[in-house]
Amino acid sequence: MTFIRYQLSQPAYVTCYMEGATTICNNGDFTPILNGANLSEAKFLLQQLITYAIDRGVAARKVEADLKNSQMRLKEVEDAAKIQEGLLTLVDTDQTEDVSTSGIMETSTMSIERPLSSVGERKVRQRNTSSAHLLFPHRLNTSTSSLQSCDDSALQSQSLSSQDGTTSTESNSPKRGGFTSTAGGINVESKLVTRSFIITAHSKSLLSTQLSGGLLLTGSKDRTAKIFDLNKQQEVSTLGQHINAVTNAKFIPNSDLVLTTSSYMAHIWDLRSSQCVTTLRSSGIVDHVEFNYGQPRSNVMPASECKIVAASVDPTGSLLFTSFERDIRIWDLRRLGENVTARCLNATKTAASEITCLSSTMNADQSGIRLYSGSKDHAVKVFDVPFEIHNGCDFEPVGESHLSHDVISAVVPFRDSFFVSSHDKSVAKYNGRDFERDYVSTSHSSSVLGMNLFRSPVTNEDLLISLDKKVMCFWDISGYKHQLLSKMSLNSEATCFATEPDPNCAISLATGHSNGTVELYRLKSE
Repeated sequence: MTFIRYQLSQPAYVTCYMEGATTICNNGDFTPILNGANLSEAKFLLQQLITYAIDRGVAARKVEADLKNSQMRLKEVEDAAKIQEGLLTLVDTDQTEDVSTSGIMETSTMSIERPLSSVGERKVRQRNTSSAHLLFPHRLNTSTSSLQSCDDSALQSQSLSSQDGTTSTESNSPKRGGFTSTAGGINVESKLVTRSFIITAHSKSLLSTQLSGGLLLTGSKDRTAKIFDLNKQQEVSTLGQHINAVTNAKFIPNSDLVLTTSSYMAHIWDLRSSQCVTTLRSSGIVDHVEFNYGQPRSNVMPASECKIVAASVDPTGSLLFTSFERDIRIWDLRRLGENVTARCLNATKTAASEITCLSSTMNADQSGIRLYSGSKDHAVKVFDVPFEIHNGCDFEPVGESHLSHDVISAVVPFRDSFFVSSHDKSVAKYNGRDFERDYVSTSHSSSVLGMNLFRSPVTNEDLLISLDKKVMCFWDISGYKHQLLSKMSLNSEATCFATEPDPNCAISLATGHSNGTVELYRLKSE
């Protein structure tokens, strides 16, 4: 009211002054003037007051949000500085121990004869050491020449080099796929695995990889999927020219079939003939006509179709799940000729969102499939699907979780819980009964691309592997909280990875990269 009285008094004062009634205003009595104000003027002033209050409130909230963001960034910088300082201290301690074991007299002589400038240069080099070298201090002794030994020309080589440096194939008959040994190359290893060799698999970035029984399946942006026999170290077959990039490539369990997805199509291939036997469309149509391998790349999406972003095959190989907008299409692989399909509804919170990942496992009583879906709206939905589905039936979620803060990148079921990774650099564990989060950890420096289970060679227990573009983390998930066991730095930008479920296979881990190569890893003997 004081503000309104003040706003009314100013024009009233001017009016009185012009009319010669300044005596009223000088005495400070504005009651006659206020009584003369009409309703429209008061309404206008109230609107101005409300607008002013809203503007000030918005400005205050913006300042508060900026302050909060600044505090968060400051905390992140402080945490990073503490980590770097701890790593530098560890490196200095290791170097001090190495110097002390070489002899006190030799050390003192070197310290006297060495100029002070070299000491300063050594400290500068330590302060500018990359994070990968800080994480792995044993690499500090690696010379520049040895780091250059595994360059792009080696990755493009079409010959296979054995561990003793000899060539295992004749020069006039190179093997397809570009298998290259990494003996004498960059020492990329963790406590559990060490790199064995590299495959130059595709001309463009990889989008999907999977291992099964010594076979490697890859999908790439070059519109092809390839199968490699890792025991014979050679390419087995190339699965046609797809309509666009191959986003998913998966073996179908208990069969000789392979699934690939590209744009709005899902193709089922026969491994024995490398031919496409069935094409599934996102809308639910089964197409048995021969696949056109020579079709040009197309980004056009027909009406009623949408891109298949995620796909999953259940552990028995009976049911296939593919994303369809905010729903999930269910295909009965045993009855494709009858075109039996069903749906899981409302896999996202909003219609504008999109499913990003799918994962399936057997439910607790082994009577059906428990399906997990992650989406861009930070939600994980859980569905229970029986083995025998009827055409046209729909399934609603039996549980959901909304505690993630960014896009869900992977969901991995494990016993009575499940793990979730997202683009906020976190790996979280959720309870499978009440779908509440038990524990969360952030050990990655960038968005987590994917996760998978891995059998430990030491304890013979399952471990969890999470991957970002440059680092792979190994987690102990035997307890209530998942503990970080080891980190492994990668040489090039990773895009996908896979683990081998068969412990008897020599190759246990594969990572796909943006340069078209696949790096294969084996378990350490000790």
